[in-house]
Amino acid sequence: MPPARLKLVPTTPGVTTEIVPADQPIVIGRDPLSGVVLAEPSVSRRHAQLIRREDAIVLEDLGSAVGTFVNDQRVTAHILTDGDRVRFGRQVQFEVVSEAIATLLESQGLDDRSTGVRHLQELLDVARQLSSSAVLPEVLAAVLRSAIRIMRADGGALALINSADQKLELVLRLPKLAPPPIAQQELDLLKQAVRGHRTITSQAMHETLIGASTAARPDMVATPLMVARRALADDSSFIGRLDAVGALLVSRPASTQVVPREEIAIFESLAADAAMAIDSARLYKEARAKAKYEHEMSLAKDIQAALLQAPPVVPFATTFAQTESAASVGGDLYQGVTRPDGSLALALGDVSGKGVGASLIMALATGMLRLLHDLGQPLSDILPTLHNQLLNYSPGNKYLTLGATVLHPDGRLELANAGHCAPALVRANGEVQMLDSGGPVLGLLPFGSWEVQTIQMAPGDALVIYSDGVSESTSYTGEDFGPKGVAETLAGVAGATPTEMAAALLEASVTFRDGRPAGDDVTLLVVRYEGQG
Repeated sequence: MPPARLKLVPTTPGVTTEIVPADQPIVIGRDPLSGVVLAEPSVSRRHAQLIRREDAIVLEDLGSAVGTFVNDQRVTAHILTDGDRVRFGRQVQFEVVSEAIATLLESQGLDDRSTGVRHLQELLDVARQLSSSAVLPEVLAAVLRSAIRIMRADGGALALINSADQKLELVLRLPKLAPPPIAQQELDLLKQAVRGHRTITSQAMHETLIGASTAARPDMVATPLMVARRALADDSSFIGRLDAVGALLVSRPASTQVVPREEIAIFESLAADAAMAIDSARLYKEARAKAKYEHEMSLAKDIQAALLQAPPVVPFATTFAQTESAASVGGDLYQGVTRPDGSLALALGDVSGKGVGASLIMALATGMLRLLHDLGQPLSDILPTLHNQLLNYSPGNKYLTLGATVLHPDGRLELANAGHCAPALVRANGEVQMLDSGGPVLGLLPFGSWEVQTIQMAPGDALVIYSDGVSESTSYTGEDFGPKGVAETLAGVAGATPTEMAAALLEASVTFRDGRPAGDDVTLLVVRYEGQG
């Protein structure tokens, strides 16, 4: 038996995709980018593959966790033959069958007088085409060309419902152009088929609606493309509803004869298979787009993690820094840099918004801050410079709040605040002071000035800078944790290590919002002065 005449037919309920060997290897697995996607937990992401070798089809396991089985025997490689039973993982099963019946029909050279058998053969050919393609444009073209051929039509049109606005849109027509009156009649029939969930013919429409002769215009038949949607119930076999995903139309030479009922039945059968193929191709396209997006988000998250490095170790201070993004990537930043004079520069910022846009501004600001500190720029110049650069490169709806500080080995602390949450100065004796002086946010208004505050730290004193994901934690009654909650919490852990102080503040904010997730990125930066000795 030639290998092209073998295919894998699913025998597991809920699995509808046949696997037809092709010239190129076909990867089978749970990964959305696989050639055949099997969404079952025991199937590995890249589970197995089908390879054509000379006159045989070989099934190879790709190191799957649960295994690939042929006739209940686990295999690493196996030449498939007619009648083999194949299982991927614990329960997804297929049967290897030959297409000898289709071969026999093709070899007979049946003519148009054998209409029923010819239609059956053509439907088998269509099913084979549809099952072997997962690319939506290819599926659409195969559907429309097959409908035109089976119905012996001059042309046809295919329309799909746009998932965004639920409007019916013409996506393919053969031939491509039609006179405006014909094009409008086609669209009207397609819309009626979708609205009524039934097949519509132009003859019936003209006779019942306008009573005009049908000889001047071609006969058209339109049928909806319907798919079954499963209900969310314990009985997974229960079908909840039938949804129209679009409609299919063919146009034939004008005739006074009604389109035969048996031909309508063939057309509707084709539409049923086509609807499932189109729906599957759409889902495949969406799965690939989602996988690509998730891959890009993963890369962005890795890049962001590389930018958010722990502050450097210095002999006169200990630090703690941590961020938790509310989205895949966030807009919060923290940074620690050893300046040329040996002082330690620290900053914590929050870009407005979340997601990719905020993360890009965060990366821009992080790089600029490091460069300015490496050049030894005084803190009084750094915020105005950063502000001007953000005005140049940031869109008008993005801005940065920033708490920035420089701690010198002798305990002298310089602090500047650009619209950020008031940092907390925690003295070793338990006194807590919220430092709320500063200036406007960076990158929003074309003006602004920022005061640099100087504080003398004693050994054991600490500075805590936090994002509004902490202070804006909200209780069920709508009350904010706020600076008051920050101060009260830190007063109870004065003199503790930066790690202990951060843990106490995070726990207090989570408790305050009754364990619910934070509504914004949560970032903490704690530095404690240890003295020069």
